[in-house]
Amino acid sequence: HGARASDVGIESLSDFPNGKGMLTASGMRQHYLLGAYVRDQYINKTHLLSPSYNANEFYVQSTQVPRTIQSAEAQVLGIYPLGTTKKLEPKQVKKAVPNIKIDDLEKIQKELGLDAIIDGFQPIPVHNYNIDSEDEVLGYANCPLLVKDYETRLMNDTFWKEFDEYYGPRIYQKLAETFDFPVEQMKFMVAYMLADVLF
Repeated sequence: HGARASDVGIESLSDFPNGKGMLTASGMRQHYLLGAYVRDQYINKTHLLSPSYNANEFYVQSTQVPRTIQSAEAQVLGIYPLGTTKKLEPKQVKKAVPNIKIDDLEKIQKELGLDAIIDGFQPIPVHNYNIDSEDEVLGYANCPLLVKDYETRLMNDTFWKEFDEYYGPRIYQKLAETFDFPVEQMKFMVAYMLADVLF
């Protein structure tokens, strides 16, 4: 996922209107630009993908975590930006109306023109794993050896002391000031959860 709000150390959500742990505007921009890069490489230069979305060529999968779904959606919009979807044929316009009363139908139809959705937006499915953890997608949760190693390191003060000694003078003070967090309580695992926001 892209840059996100921290899950900890935020008293006010005024700087992070999407909520704790959610993708920030910066994170959305990062993924959109990454998608634009992918479009340039795989569509414009090498022609490996079609210029318009084709379900036989392109598949997106994410965890159930909202920020990873947002990241996927933002990146896909960079790959298939507004206006890249196929347009309706003129004869399809009247058939593309559900059999219900829609106020301002003529106005909406005029705004749409031949675009299926406003501005030629192309909805692309983001398929979700039936799991909440990125670790499970990467296989960590299913590997007892990796889980044991992670848990051992998590409780190993000596292991994290090296990180604290290295990162402490470089970023802990800045993180503590940014998040109004007591610097004496700042440790690598706390910094790890806060650092995404600064990108």
